[in-house]
Amino acid sequence: MRETLRQLSGRSRLSLTPLGMMGSLAMVAVLALGIACSASSTPEEIATDAAREWTDESVDDVADNLAEFVLGEVPLLSPLGGELVEIFLDRSIDWTYGSPRQYGNALYDVVTTASVDFEVDIPIVGAKSYTISLPFTIRVNTDRMSVVDADADFLGARVNEGGS
Repeated sequence: MRETLRQLSGRSRLSLTPLGMMGSLAMVAVLALGIACSASSTPEEIATDAAREWTDESVDDVADNLAEFVLGEVPLLSPLGGELVEIFLDRSIDWTYGSPRQYGNALYDVVTTASVDFEVDIPIVGAKSYTISLPFTIRVNTDRMSVVDADADFLGARVNEGGS
């Protein structure tokens, strides 16, 4: 055991110069601050952060869901088909976030709503503008700090002709 300690101590030496000590102290301070910040995050903050990350990473899936909903609700747009997905991806999807609600041990639901304003030129009819909103329930495990499920709520979805 002593032999191992001697080998280890010979390989790595701490600098005891004033500059080396300050660097070590700075590193300890940064680590302590990081631990304090992560320890002070509430489960609600963790759930909201995980939901925001999911919305950032799921734009393609959200655009598919929006297009599926719109095509079912506005038959006039059915000739556009898959083009709608591209329209939604080209537009900025706006998100609103509800307050997280706990439904189990370390499990939270965050209701988020994706909204998109867009305009299309429909043959014979002309230009039409629409606002679409589609809520999602995002389930987060705050112990793992990750999304465990996300479901589109098509019953709560809305299409408004003429914009907001």
